[in-house]
Order: sequence, then C-alpha cells, then structure tokens
Amino acid sequence: MNQVDKIKVALDIEGQKYDVGTLAKDGRQIYFKYVDTFLGTNLSLSPIRLSFSNQIQKVNTDVFEGIFGVFWDSLPDGWGRLLQDKYIQSLGINLNKIGALERLSMVGDHGPGALTYRPAMDESGQKNNTIGKLWDVYASVLKIYETHDDGDLWSIYKLGGSSGGARPKINCKYSENRDVLYFDNASYHEDTTDWIIKFPSSSDLKDIAHIEYAYFLMARECGLTISDSRLFYAKVDTWFFGTKRFDRTERGKNHFVSAAGIMHDNYRLSNLDYGHLMDCTFRLEKNHSSLEKVFRLACFNVLMHNKDDHSKNFGFLMDGLGHWEFSPCYDLTFSKTTHGYQSTSVLGISKNITEYDLKKLGKEFGIDNASMIIEQVKDVRAHWRQYAKDSNVRASSTKMIENIFTTKQ
Repeated sequence: MNQVDKIKVALDIEGQKYDVGTLAKDGRQIYFKYVDTFLGTNLSLSPIRLSFSNQIQKVNTDVFEGIFGVFWDSLPDGWGRLLQDKYIQSLGINLNKIGALERLSMVGDHGPGALTYRPAMDESGQKNNTIGKLWDVYASVLKIYETHDDGDLWSIYKLGGSSGGARPKINCKYSENRDVLYFDNASYHEDTTDWIIKFPSSSDLKDIAHIEYAYFLMARECGLTISDSRLFYAKVDTWFFGTKRFDRTERGKNHFVSAAGIMHDNYRLSNLDYGHLMDCTFRLEKNHSSLEKVFRLACFNVLMHNKDDHSKNFGFLMDGLGHWEFSPCYDLTFSKTTHGYQSTSVLGISKNITEYDLKKLGKEFGIDNASMIIEQVKDVRAHWRQYAKDSNVRASSTKMIENIFTTKQ
C-alpha cells in the first residue's frame, strides 16, 4: 500500500453523484476544502463543525485522527478496525505507517452512509458474490476474534471491515425469496436488501440475539422509529440478530453522520447529555417535533437498562435535497456499563436516573406529553416476559432482566 497524501471525497446520494472536496496532508496536518461546484448545492456534510465554504479547513481536535468527524465516521472501529488492522498486517505493512487517509482509501465506496473516497485500494481479490452459509461465516469470525487464526481473512474483511462497534458483524445483501446472502458490494441486486447481521462476542449472553430482537419489538411498541429486524437462522439453537440498513434505500444511499461525528464528541470519554442531543437535533431538523423523538429514546434507554447509549449510537441522516433528520434508532438492547453509569446523561445525571429527572428533561425542552411517553415505555416494559417469550429469550435471561426492571419501578 502506497502512502496517501491526498484523497478526493465524493458523495453518492440517492442516485446522484457529486465531487465534494479534497483531504490533503501537509506534514502531520490534514486539511479539507470543498470544491466550488459543490458549494452550489444545499448538501452541507456536517453543518455544526465543518463550515460550508471555500475555506481551507483543519480540525481543532486530535480525537478523530486528524480529520473532521464526518469523515472519521467512515472509518471502522471496534470489530471493523480489528479486521482492517489484520488485513494491513497481512500485506506486510507496519501499522505505524498507516494514517487516516490510507484507511479512507481502504474504505473506498463501501463505507457507511454516502461518502466515497478516491484513490481506493484495489479490491480485485473478491472471487464471487455469494457469502455462503451463515454458520461458516461465524466460524471464520470466531477464528479471528477468539483464536487469532486469520482463516479466511479476505472474505471476513470484505464483510465487516467497514463496520463499527465492538461486536463482530457483517454488512451484506440478503435475498429473502432465495434465502441467500451476498457481499454488500456484489453486482447482484435483484430481490435483495441491505442488512447488518451481528454475531455474539465472548462476553455476551448466549441469547443476546434473542434479547436484542425482543428490544426491537419493544422499541416499536414504544413509538420509536427503528429499521425492520429479524433473527437469522444458522443451525440448531443458533440464531443471529439482523437489522436492515437505514442508510440504503430503493433510491440509493443516504448520508449518515453519528452524533459523535457531527458534534465532535469523543464517545469513549464523553460528557454528552440528552439535552445536547436534543439541541443538536433541533438545529438540524428545525422542527420542535424532533425533540420528542430524542426524548422518547432517552426514556427507552434509561427505563429499559440500555446503558451503552454513547454518542456513536445516535445518528443523523441527510437526503438528496439536504434535509436532515434524526436517524432510526439502532443498537437498542439490554446492556451494562462500568459502575452502572448511563453513557449519555440526563441533565448532568449519569447514575440512578429517575422518572423525575426524565420529566424535568421533558419540561426543559417543552415536551408537553413527557409523562405520557414515560408511562407508555413503562407499560411496554411491564410486558417484558411476553416479549421475551415471543423472542425465545432464555428463562434465566428473562428472569435476570425482569429483576433489574423491578428495581426501576
């Protein structure tokens, strides 16, 4: 892999393609500049931290590897970063010689959202479109994740090398009629939809897929917008949770930026509050109804014991006309954190958040039906046993989560 000093950024959004600008390295500093023709659109990529102007700009934080958060969102983290690192090392390249621009060239046009990068690393190694059996993919993932046996590294890298989050996962296309999985960049598009399928990590509960599916059902019942999800069968007593990608539609790709990327929040050392998230959402959507969406999600995460609600687990979508909206919810499941802290605070409170605190947040932002939303979430939570049963959650997990819910009464 050659050193990359300049990257051309483009946008492939809802079937329209635009040259956006250039990322260029001068010494250790990386600069970005929009191309003048793109400034004639209404497609500001990141309105809060990146000026929509013809200025040469540089980021004022070292959190995002020297680039703006909107581009950093294109880079993999967690599982995807592990795969990318392993693939780089398999080429005999020292990781210390690889920076953000080289990594973006590896992402090319297969990253999340609608941004693409050139020059792109050559990807001629893919031999076919079909993934194969899901269990075989999982077995290869386990070799890499737990035994450090690289196995079929190329295929697994192509499936998960652009993903984020700690849990192993793959990005793929799925044909329901044929019950066949394809690589997400496969040329075969007929009768397929884009999915993310998650595999459990060694620290997960054995039925984590079923628990997340139960949470999907509860989220829908609580009035949250969330992508269609399902359980994918692998073999006897083995299922994996899958969710449709909301950045891929029949019209093409949508531009996606995480809350971390758009606000330049270090999600690993974050002081993000739901108030900050509501304020950001209002600035982008310019609609008071947007506040209720975030408030409803805050109530769900707090009352349903989803403590992994950090700033990369919220996001925003921009369509081809430049309209922004809070993205569908994702990564909603039972989760813990060290010492029991909520990753995103409520009016500065991160532990033992009460209904009173949630109501105060609602009042602060003019949510007139705040009490009703809280009661709706509590009512869904009260039927946890039924959702767990419908999702085939184990009896031990059902009881454990039920006991935690009981303490939140």
